[in-house]
Amino acid sequence: WTLGGKLFTSAWIQRSAEYQALCIQAYNIATERVDALPAERKQGDRPYAIVTDIDETILDNTPNSVYQALRGKDYDEETWCAQADADTLAGALSFFLHAANKGIEVFYVTNRRDNLREATLQNLQRYGFPFADEEHLLTTHGPSDKEPRRLKIQEQYEIVLLIGDNLGDFHYFFNTKEESG
Repeated sequence: WTLGGKLFTSAWIQRSAEYQALCIQAYNIATERVDALPAERKQGDRPYAIVTDIDETILDNTPNSVYQALRGKDYDEETWCAQADADTLAGALSFFLHAANKGIEVFYVTNRRDNLREATLQNLQRYGFPFADEEHLLTTHGPSDKEPRRLKIQEQYEIVLLIGDNLGDFHYFFNTKEESG
C-alpha cells in the first residue's frame, strides 16, 4: 500500500491539471490578499512579511518520493535536499516575486535540518526566489514546531500571510504532543 500510495499521489501531483489549478488558485488568492494590504503605513509600523514553508508548498519533492517508493523506501531528506534540484510548484515563484515587488519580505521557515541550509539556499536561488539568503531562511536543529521561529520573525515584522501545506505551518496547536513536547 505504501508503495502504491506514494506512486499514485506523486503521479497525481505531477500530472493532473487539477493539482496545478489548485496551486495557481492558492497563489492567486494570496496575491489578492497582498494587493489588498494598505500601502500607506504609519511611521513605526513593522514592515510586512510573509512566512512560508518550502517542501510541497513552493518546491516539489515528488521526484524523490517516486524514486524512494520504487526502492521500497521512505522520503530521504538528506539525499534529496542536498541535490538542490527540486522544481517549483505552479504559481509559487511569480507570487513571491510579486510580494517582494510590493515591499514584503519573505521568510522561509522549514523543518529541513541546519546541515541542509546551503543546499536549500542554492535550490531557492536557482529559481530566483526573493530573500533567499541566510537571514530569511529558518531551518531547524531541534523540534519541528515552527511557532518559535514565527514568533521571532513577528518581533520585527507584521506577518501578513502564512503559507504552507500542513496545519503545523499555521499554528503550534496542530503539532502532535510528541513534536511540541
